[in-house]
Amino acid sequence: GTTVDENSSITTIAGRGSADPFAPGGVTSAPTTGLMAYYPFNSNANDESGSGTIRNGTVNGASLTSDRFGFSSSAYSFDGVDDNVTATPVLADSTSITISTWVRMDSNASVDSNRTIFMDGNAAGGTYCMVRFRDGNCTFITKDNHALDVNASSLAGAWHQLVCVADDDLNLKQIWFDGTKVGETTGWTGTANVGNHADLVMGSGQDTN
Repeated sequence: GTTVDENSSITTIAGRGSADPFAPGGVTSAPTTGLMAYYPFNSNANDESGSGTIRNGTVNGASLTSDRFGFSSSAYSFDGVDDNVTATPVLADSTSITISTWVRMDSNASVDSNRTIFMDGNAAGGTYCMVRFRDGNCTFITKDNHALDVNASSLAGAWHQLVCVADDDLNLKQIWFDGTKVGETTGWTGTANVGNHADLVMGSGQDTN
Protein backbone atom coordinates (compact mmCIF):
# COMPACT_ATOMS: atom_id res chain seq x y z
CA GLY A 1 0.00 0.00 0.00
CA THR A 2 0.92 3.66 -0.18
CA THR A 3 -0.32 6.60 1.87
CA VAL A 4 -0.24 10.12 0.48
CA ASP A 5 -0.46 12.91 3.03
CA GLU A 6 -1.22 16.18 1.30
CA ASN A 7 -1.57 19.26 3.48
CA SER A 8 -2.65 16.98 6.34
CA SER A 9 -5.09 15.18 4.04
CA ILE A 10 -4.18 11.55 3.53
CA THR A 11 -4.52 9.45 0.43
CA THR A 12 -3.55 5.80 0.57
CA ILE A 13 -2.67 3.54 -2.33
CA ALA A 14 -2.41 -0.21 -1.93
CA GLY A 15 -1.99 -3.29 -4.04
CA ARG A 16 -4.01 -5.93 -2.18
CA GLY A 17 -7.41 -6.15 -0.52
CA SER A 18 -10.21 -8.37 0.72
CA ALA A 19 -12.32 -7.49 -2.31
CA ASP A 20 -9.59 -7.96 -4.91
CA PRO A 21 -7.45 -10.87 -6.13
CA PHE A 22 -4.50 -9.79 -3.99
CA ALA A 23 -6.37 -10.37 -0.72
CA PRO A 24 -4.47 -12.14 2.06
CA GLY A 25 -4.82 -15.85 1.40
CA GLY A 26 -6.04 -15.28 -2.14
CA VAL A 27 -4.90 -17.64 -4.86
CA THR A 28 -4.90 -15.14 -7.72
CA SER A 29 -1.67 -13.38 -8.60
CA ALA A 30 -1.09 -10.16 -10.49
CA PRO A 31 -1.59 -10.45 -14.27
CA THR A 32 1.63 -10.95 -16.21
CA THR A 33 0.68 -10.31 -19.84
CA GLY A 34 1.74 -6.77 -20.65
CA LEU A 35 2.48 -6.00 -16.99
CA MET A 36 5.02 -3.18 -16.76
CA ALA A 37 5.26 -2.68 -12.99
CA TYR A 38 3.65 -3.89 -9.76
CA TYR A 39 4.22 -2.24 -6.38
CA PRO A 40 2.62 -4.12 -3.44
CA PHE A 41 4.78 -2.06 -1.02
CA ASN A 42 5.94 -5.01 1.04
CA SER A 43 8.14 -2.96 3.38
CA ASN A 44 9.77 -1.35 0.34
CA ALA A 45 9.00 0.19 -3.04
CA ASN A 46 10.32 -2.68 -5.14
CA ASP A 47 8.73 -3.63 -8.44
CA GLU A 48 7.45 -7.20 -8.05
CA SER A 49 6.06 -7.55 -11.57
CA GLY A 50 8.67 -10.06 -12.63
CA SER A 51 8.70 -8.40 -16.05
CA GLY A 52 11.80 -8.24 -18.19
CA THR A 53 12.55 -4.71 -16.98
CA ILE A 54 12.45 -4.19 -13.22
CA ARG A 55 11.60 -0.66 -12.11
CA ASN A 56 12.31 -0.56 -8.37
CA GLY A 57 11.16 2.59 -6.67
CA THR A 58 13.30 5.10 -4.81
CA VAL A 59 11.60 6.53 -1.73
CA ASN A 60 12.08 10.30 -1.41
CA GLY A 61 10.98 11.48 2.02
CA ALA A 62 7.98 9.15 2.32
CA SER A 63 7.70 6.91 5.38
CA LEU A 64 6.33 3.40 5.79
CA THR A 65 3.01 3.02 7.59
CA SER A 66 0.15 0.50 7.95
CA ASP A 67 -2.20 -0.41 5.12
CA ARG A 68 -5.99 -0.78 5.26
CA PHE A 69 -5.71 -4.18 6.93
CA GLY A 70 -3.49 -2.78 9.64
CA PHE A 71 -0.46 -4.57 8.20
CA SER A 72 2.59 -2.57 9.23
CA SER A 73 5.12 -1.31 6.69
CA SER A 74 2.68 -1.92 3.84
CA ALA A 75 1.98 1.67 2.79
CA TYR A 76 3.83 4.96 2.43
CA SER A 77 2.94 8.34 3.90
CA PHE A 78 3.77 11.44 1.84
CA ASP A 79 3.76 15.11 2.83
CA GLY A 80 1.94 16.21 -0.35
CA VAL A 81 4.72 18.68 -1.17
CA ASP A 82 7.92 16.98 -2.22
CA ASP A 83 7.70 13.42 -0.87
CA ASN A 84 7.28 10.78 -3.56
CA VAL A 85 8.38 7.42 -4.88
CA THR A 86 10.18 7.53 -8.23
CA ALA A 87 11.03 4.57 -10.42
CA THR A 88 13.40 3.96 -13.31
CA PRO A 89 14.08 3.03 -16.06
CA VAL A 90 11.32 4.98 -17.77
CA LEU A 91 8.27 3.18 -19.10
CA ALA A 92 8.19 2.08 -22.72
CA ASP A 93 5.81 3.65 -25.22
CA SER A 94 2.30 2.23 -24.94
CA THR A 95 -0.74 3.25 -26.95
CA SER A 96 -2.97 1.60 -24.31
CA ILE A 97 -2.56 1.50 -20.53
CA THR A 98 -4.34 0.31 -17.39
CA ILE A 99 -3.49 1.72 -13.96
CA SER A 100 -4.96 -0.07 -10.94
CA THR A 101 -4.54 0.88 -7.29
CA TRP A 102 -6.30 1.26 -3.93
CA VAL A 103 -6.69 4.75 -2.46
CA ARG A 104 -7.95 6.35 0.72
CA MET A 105 -8.33 10.09 1.28
CA ASP A 106 -9.12 11.70 4.61
CA SER A 107 -10.42 14.77 2.78
CA ASN A 108 -10.68 16.07 -0.76
CA ALA A 109 -7.81 17.82 -2.52
CA SER A 110 -8.33 21.55 -2.88
CA VAL A 111 -8.34 23.47 -6.15
CA ASP A 112 -4.75 24.59 -5.65
CA SER A 113 -3.28 21.17 -4.85
CA ASN A 114 -2.71 17.89 -6.66
CA ARG A 115 -2.53 14.40 -5.24
CA THR A 116 -0.74 12.62 -8.01
CA ILE A 117 -1.25 8.87 -7.87
CA PHE A 118 0.69 8.10 -11.06
CA MET A 119 2.68 10.34 -13.39
CA ASP A 120 4.95 9.77 -16.39
CA GLY A 121 6.07 12.94 -18.14
CA ASN A 122 7.32 16.40 -17.21
CA ALA A 123 6.69 20.09 -17.76
CA ALA A 124 9.58 20.38 -20.20
CA GLY A 125 7.90 18.00 -22.61
CA GLY A 126 4.46 19.40 -21.90
CA THR A 127 2.58 16.08 -21.84
CA TYR A 128 1.75 13.58 -19.12
CA CYS A 129 0.21 10.21 -18.54
CA MET A 130 -1.21 10.92 -15.11
CA VAL A 131 -3.88 10.10 -12.55
CA ARG A 132 -4.54 12.79 -9.96
CA PHE A 133 -7.09 14.03 -7.44
CA ARG A 134 -7.82 17.76 -7.43
CA ASP A 135 -10.75 20.01 -6.50
CA GLY A 136 -12.97 17.04 -5.65
CA ASN A 137 -12.32 15.34 -8.99
CA CYS A 138 -10.29 12.38 -10.18
CA THR A 139 -8.62 13.12 -13.52
CA PHE A 140 -7.02 10.65 -15.92
CA ILE A 141 -4.76 12.44 -18.41
CA THR A 142 -3.09 10.74 -21.37
CA LYS A 143 -0.15 11.90 -23.49
CA ASP A 144 -2.49 13.26 -26.18
CA ASN A 145 -3.56 15.87 -23.56
CA HIS A 146 -7.02 14.31 -23.26
CA ALA A 147 -8.41 14.52 -19.73
CA LEU A 148 -11.23 12.38 -18.37
CA ASP A 149 -12.71 13.87 -15.17
CA VAL A 150 -15.09 12.30 -12.67
CA ASN A 151 -16.44 13.56 -9.38
CA ALA A 152 -14.55 11.99 -6.48
CA SER A 153 -15.84 14.16 -3.63
CA SER A 154 -17.62 11.22 -1.97
CA LEU A 155 -14.49 9.06 -1.70
CA ALA A 156 -12.95 10.72 1.34
CA GLY A 157 -12.70 8.67 4.50
CA ALA A 158 -12.74 5.14 3.07
CA TRP A 159 -10.72 2.78 0.93
CA HIS A 160 -11.55 2.53 -2.76
CA GLN A 161 -10.16 0.64 -5.70
CA LEU A 162 -9.30 2.97 -8.57
CA VAL A 163 -8.78 1.65 -12.10
CA CYS A 164 -8.04 3.86 -15.12
CA VAL A 165 -8.12 2.38 -18.62
CA ALA A 166 -7.05 3.84 -21.96
CA ASP A 167 -7.79 1.28 -24.69
CA ASP A 168 -6.44 2.10 -28.13
CA ASP A 169 -8.12 -0.96 -29.70
CA LEU A 170 -11.62 -0.13 -28.43
CA ASN A 171 -11.07 3.66 -28.68
CA LEU A 172 -12.19 4.40 -25.14
CA LYS A 173 -11.02 5.73 -21.81
CA GLN A 174 -12.62 4.76 -18.51
CA ILE A 175 -12.38 5.39 -14.77
CA TRP A 176 -13.69 2.75 -12.34
CA PHE A 177 -14.27 3.00 -8.59
CA ASP A 178 -14.81 -0.25 -6.67
CA GLY A 179 -15.71 -2.20 -9.80
CA THR A 180 -18.24 0.39 -11.02
CA LYS A 181 -17.58 2.44 -14.12
CA VAL A 182 -17.96 6.11 -13.17
CA GLY A 183 -16.60 7.82 -16.27
CA GLU A 184 -16.06 6.98 -19.92
CA THR A 185 -14.99 8.62 -23.17
CA THR A 186 -15.90 6.71 -26.34
CA GLY A 187 -14.45 7.44 -29.76
CA TRP A 188 -11.11 8.25 -28.13
CA THR A 189 -8.35 8.06 -30.78
CA GLY A 190 -5.37 9.35 -28.82
CA THR A 191 -2.32 7.66 -27.38
CA ALA A 192 -2.03 6.64 -23.74
CA ASN A 193 1.66 6.98 -23.01
CA VAL A 194 3.80 7.64 -26.08
CA GLY A 195 6.79 9.98 -25.93
CA ASN A 196 8.04 12.47 -23.30
CA HIS A 197 8.93 9.83 -20.72
CA ALA A 198 10.41 10.70 -17.34
CA ASP A 199 10.88 8.87 -14.05
CA LEU A 200 7.63 7.27 -12.92
CA VAL A 201 6.31 9.29 -9.96
CA MET A 202 3.86 8.03 -7.33
CA GLY A 203 2.41 10.00 -4.43
CA SER A 204 3.56 13.47 -5.34
CA GLY A 205 1.88 16.77 -4.61
CA GLN A 206 3.42 18.26 -7.73
CA ASP A 207 1.31 20.91 -9.47
CA THR A 208 1.25 20.44 -13.24
CA ASN A 209 -1.66 22.87 -13.87
